[in-house]
Amino acid sequence: MVNSNLNERVELEARPIDGTLTFKYPPFGPGTYHSIGNEIEQSGLRRVTMAETISIGYDILKQNSRHSEEIKERFIEILKESRFYAFTEVIGIPEIDGLYLNDAHTKADEIDINNPDLEKILRENQKVRFVSLNDFKQGEQTLVELARHKFVIAQAGEEEAEKLAEIASILKKASYVITLAKVYRPTKTVSALDSYCGFDGRLCVSGYRNYGRGGFALGRGLEK
Repeated sequence: MVNSNLNERVELEARPIDGTLTFKYPPFGPGTYHSIGNEIEQSGLRRVTMAETISIGYDILKQNSRHSEEIKERFIEILKESRFYAFTEVIGIPEIDGLYLNDAHTKADEIDINNPDLEKILRENQKVRFVSLNDFKQGEQTLVELARHKFVIAQAGEEEAEKLAEIASILKKASYVITLAKVYRPTKTVSALDSYCGFDGRLCVSGYRNYGRGGFALGRGLEK
């Protein structure tokens, strides 16, 4: 079973185009999305988004990575046996044929789907992204499809969608995207990344996870 030693966290860096991100490793967990999020914030860190989870994952797994084999093996182990939660909310509302995506670095950033002004809040929040259900397919993806996948781009950005395809290539796994479809009441799920989610070991990019136990997540420090 995957475990993390909370007393021996060290800093890891990922270097996307727009700067350097610092993370604490090993990840927090296992636990629920909410319990891990609370633990991260109580440790004085920020919760990581899907884009940031992909960024550090790519930096760990890529060829000639500066990170150790032990860290690489642990990251793959969590992908295979559990999941990495990412604090990017996926929200669907009735009569809207699309999904809204919101990065919740802190609990205060979360969107309350019971708010009577939900649609207005989503529409006017400039940090919230929208993707039409007609613009992407769910299910198995080729590497090219994953790198250009409209839901993944809304979830994490163009650069990280390309990195995600690289991760799938490194792991030599087909990929699978699953998220919300048409909803009949306001619905919110969370993002996750794993390779054990019932799809024959494929790399699974999820915007359909519930808040169950057993997941892990990284905490993010301040940018350098």
